[in-house]
Amino acid sequence: MRDVPPRRDEFIEEVLRLDAPFVGHYRHVVSDTELGGTRLPADSRVFLLWGRANRDEQYFDRPDEFHPGRDDGAHLSFGRGIHFCVGVALAGLESRTALDFLLEHDAHIHIDPSAPQWHPSLLARRLRALRLTE
Repeated sequence: MRDVPPRRDEFIEEVLRLDAPFVGHYRHVVSDTELGGTRLPADSRVFLLWGRANRDEQYFDRPDEFHPGRDDGAHLSFGRGIHFCVGVALAGLESRTALDFLLEHDAHIHIDPSAPQWHPSLLARRLRALRLTE
């Protein structure tokens, strides 16, 4: 196997920021509160758009552009605080393993030019199929 490609982890983090695997989550408001200047009454429900937060111009310079190694803030693709994803280590291992495999076989594997097939979902962004050819 090749050495770890330079900036591999920065590449993965920027992919996660730009195209978050989880779009958002529903939350139940337990008491009257305010979030970003909006009043949220107790017993209401909110849909937190994690993926959209990763494109907030207040935190990210040119947020709709792909820039591995950007230093302007941590993404929210795996949540934050007590809602931080417990599977983040496994997701990182899977990402690094898949990318390393693809880079190791770069002369033989190509993405089929037909459109990728996505699972329909409001909460998660998951591929149903991504065809590779030799």
